[in-house]
Amino acid sequence: MDESLRRARIGVTLTFVINGFTAGSFVARIPDIKEILAISDGTLGLSLLFISIGVFIALGPAGRNSARFGSAPVMIWATVGLALSLPLVGLLTTLQFTWFAFFLFGFMLATQDVAMNAHAVVIEQGAGRRLMSTFHAMFSVGTFFGGIVGGALSQLEISPFTQALVLAPIYLILTFVIKPILLPAKVDQHPITKEKKAKSPIIFWIFGIFGLFAVLSEGAAGDWGGVLARDTFNATPFISTLPFIFFTLAMVIGRFSGDYLAHRFGASKVIAFGGTIAATGLAAGLIVGGIPMLMLA
Repeated sequence: MDESLRRARIGVTLTFVINGFTAGSFVARIPDIKEILAISDGTLGLSLLFISIGVFIALGPAGRNSARFGSAPVMIWATVGLALSLPLVGLLTTLQFTWFAFFLFGFMLATQDVAMNAHAVVIEQGAGRRLMSTFHAMFSVGTFFGGIVGGALSQLEISPFTQALVLAPIYLILTFVIKPILLPAKVDQHPITKEKKAKSPIIFWIFGIFGLFAVLSEGAAGDWGGVLARDTFNATPFISTLPFIFFTLAMVIGRFSGDYLAHRFGASKVIAFGGTIAATGLAAGLIVGGIPMLMLA
């Protein structure tokens, strides 16, 4: 791997960590957000939906803009936008304003996600070896430490707004560190042409269903694990983040070992075995209950 690819790999790795840390530190504060806004579980679920709407709407433009302008500039501007959205998320003034802030937060998070993955693909192709699982593992590393930091700040009764005011400048500083070491925009710029869409093979739909179930499980562990632990089992703010922290730790281990396991046993066996473990753990956590079981599940 030449020097430019090494430098770009560092920049993209930092962006994956930022993306994961942002998600982890936010998830750790969901029970606090519910308490500050004094809302029900149903209203909390509706509020979190606005993040998903922002993510969904961002996917198309993020991909097109990464193709038109190059993934590097889109990634940089998305990181700046993410930093600026954090204080808005932390304000929690009214429910309606929170919905807007959540939508913007989801939009920026997804835009950064698409662009950094596009840049990672270029680096992987240039290096001539699998790197994507490692990049995604670094996202999980960021999520893991974000969950720990968010849980600790919650335990110390530091408000989400203060947390945001600390993180936003750090992200902006890191943006100036990352920008000069990325590959130039021209490496993955290409014209967008309107062509007749080919019919998707059935395997695409199958993997899409697998992805849907994986996201549902991840959302259950992330968005609702802390609420369940605090409201049902009367856990302290930090203890209520432990199920999510252990969940992200398992993701770190799985993603760092993903490429090796796929080479050794084949991707299909890894998918089947991983799905079985995930389903068993989720079912056991729901049936048995309790903080230790939630952490193990």
